[in-house]
Amino acid sequence: MPQNQYGYDFYYAGNTFTRRFFLIDNISGVSNGNLKVIRVPTSISFRITQATGSSATSGNAPTTGTAGKIYMPVMDIQYAERTVDGYIDPSDNSVYASPRFNFKVQYVMSMADFWAQMQIFFSLTTAGVLLAAIYRTLQWSKRNTVAGESIDAQIIVQSVVNICGCAGSTYFWYLGLLSCYWFVFYKGQSALYLLIPTEAHDIYIFTTTLAVTTVTQSIYLAVRIYSQCKVNIFFFDGKNRVDGSSIPRKTHILRKSSTRQYLANNLYGEPMEIASVYEKVSIEFQLVWMYFALDGMAWQYAATAQPNIHDLSPGPRNPVLIFAVDFLVWIFLIALQMLFRYLVYDRFYRDRFLQYADLLSVSNISLIVFDEKRHGYYVHGRSVHQLSDTCITELNESLRKEEADMVPARGLDQSDHQVFEIFVTPEVRSTYDKIYGVVVSADPFSQMRQANMRLNAAARTNRKMKPADAASITAYQTVNKFLCSFFDKNFKEFNYSTRDKTYLEKLFGATPDTFQGSVFLHDPLSFKQVLLRGLEPAILICYALIFICIDISANSVPAAALSIYIIDSILVFARSHFGEQNLSTKTLLDWKFLV
Repeated sequence: MPQNQYGYDFYYAGNTFTRRFFLIDNISGVSNGNLKVIRVPTSISFRITQATGSSATSGNAPTTGTAGKIYMPVMDIQYAERTVDGYIDPSDNSVYASPRFNFKVQYVMSMADFWAQMQIFFSLTTAGVLLAAIYRTLQWSKRNTVAGESIDAQIIVQSVVNICGCAGSTYFWYLGLLSCYWFVFYKGQSALYLLIPTEAHDIYIFTTTLAVTTVTQSIYLAVRIYSQCKVNIFFFDGKNRVDGSSIPRKTHILRKSSTRQYLANNLYGEPMEIASVYEKVSIEFQLVWMYFALDGMAWQYAATAQPNIHDLSPGPRNPVLIFAVDFLVWIFLIALQMLFRYLVYDRFYRDRFLQYADLLSVSNISLIVFDEKRHGYYVHGRSVHQLSDTCITELNESLRKEEADMVPARGLDQSDHQVFEIFVTPEVRSTYDKIYGVVVSADPFSQMRQANMRLNAAARTNRKMKPADAASITAYQTVNKFLCSFFDKNFKEFNYSTRDKTYLEKLFGATPDTFQGSVFLHDPLSFKQVLLRGLEPAILICYALIFICIDISANSVPAAALSIYIIDSILVFARSHFGEQNLSTKTLLDWKFLV
């Protein structure tokens, strides 16, 4: 009988093979002519190995033939000993009296050549990930540093974040293509030429890569959401306009600006962050149909080791094929939703953000957001009408004049462009921080905690709120005047230019030079990067990875779907909660007015 002297499963280098075996050994256990011990099998495994190349079966050595040939099958039997008395005694209920054994058939092929090729491809992919991360870090450094600054720690942290972001998305598609290769060719073969990985070390390589990819993508997503919750937001009023009221000009202007800014802040906080969390995909729809397709229609059993793709009989599922099936269904449902949005929904409904930009223009409120040191987004809300606070009749008449081109264009620099991605000079941002240092330079989360404490205290004291301090109000009014003058080009030292994005800037996100002044790039969709909907691709990739990990580890589609729903609910709540606190802090609007 074979003797595995190394103790490894199916390590045959030190084994002696035989063509004979027994199921019950009643010879070697004879003592003094009496049978004392017998040996019975506890495990029987058949191992069928595909012949490499175009080899056929000839004993244990391959010869030239056609595809579908195998080596001589190997059967591995593990035995256990038991006493004869236990076997004869009917009252003996031990494992020896009622022996049970495991039976398993393995179909394997040599993965050495495949993993060698995948190692080369993985190395090239990793090199691409590192190059992309380095490029992102250089662009970030260009937007956030100036000569003479020492921010080595920030560069290191940003480099790690960029590596996580590039690695998470890239390896997701890498694993998806790899698993789909196994799924398509294994399930579609008519003659044996490909077998799926079943060895423990092969599965370990795949699952480890999957786990690392999930962790990196989760880290990147968490950092991006944290960054969104601490952006600098500022709403500022345009040129003050007289409405002919008997109320003194100064008092009436402050009342108008406060009311319209409350409205603008609420519309930014509610519909933009909660009601329209995702732009193209509904997570609830995605999870319901994932559960219906995988569990209800039994598509999850397409991941079994059965070569027939139409055989959906329940059975153990292969982790590689689980990834392929979940990946394909997930991508299909996303594509279906995006196609519906493009062909149906977007034909009848306007983009909510563009509607928000129009509302800002009617309200004569502009919005600027800095998500980095010298990078941000600007929504030009300067009204072209004489009156901002007026009755519906006069407002409708003003809109009719605009429709008939009887008023100037509402965009910046007498154009129709209202939304810009901005790159400001260090001098502009330095001046902005100095003027608004009381609000901007403070720790945002410390102010959030103070605002929360004030809100709770107000609830206990008839909702009397402590107003913002005079320094903050003065800084707010001063920065309002500064921004109005800046966008009106009243500062010779703070010049800016507007233009459309070049092809390279659209494709690679290149940062323009600001040596000649600030640069405003017209891009109506870029502002979404500071909203949760701007992270939709990263969120969908992260959810897909987590869904697949749970499906593989727990072997349960319902558990995976429920987990994603809970995670998404927590993420949306955290983003909206801390986003509202940040909005309240940065705009000096009390949190209780964010309804």
